[in-house]
Amino acid sequence: MSATLSITSDEAAGTAAAASLLAIADELTATGYGTHSPIWDGSAYLKITNARGALCDLTITTSGSLTWDYRSRDGSHVEPDQITGIVLDILSPGTSRPGAAPTLYPATSLKGAVGQALAAHGLRVTLKLLDQDHDLYETYAEIQVTNPADPARGTVRVTDDGDLTWHCTTHDQVGGITLAEIAATLTRALTQAKHTPCHA
Repeated sequence: MSATLSITSDEAAGTAAAASLLAIADELTATGYGTHSPIWDGSAYLKITNARGALCDLTITTSGSLTWDYRSRDGSHVEPDQITGIVLDILSPGTSRPGAAPTLYPATSLKGAVGQALAAHGLRVTLKLLDQDHDLYETYAEIQVTNPADPARGTVRVTDDGDLTWHCTTHDQVGGITLAEIAATLTRALTQAKHTPCHA
């Protein structure tokens, strides 16, 4: 099965970003995931259309930078072990996915529980403050996760709302990973998280 892209111009069709995204789309559709992709300004965008219970899409820029945005339809009700498993699939392929663990600190946020589990697997986890609301005395933060043993895997960000964003560079760039490995990573992460392809 081959993926098709909705291309808005002949010029965009010839971009490296479009070619890269098409290669990833072909790999994903070969494993049953449907895709759709409009192209603009030399960057390419791909939406995975049939991952059961997941909302996710990819963007590749002309410089070879890739961003994958993922969100479970369960939103902030997603279990920390599910997010932890997806991050491990992305940053440390081959690591055993964690089972459901007892909550040591019941008041721990989603990102806190995920961060603790990932740090226990040897990943580097840092907390990044995004914003502060001085009227409501609230702060907004996310964790940023990298694998010191394999920096080419990029960075994953996780929020308390269950949003996950993976940033990496393609193999065309120094220190990047191959398009086939990107597609395999996404397939593995979605499948292991039970976001299997659904068909109408």
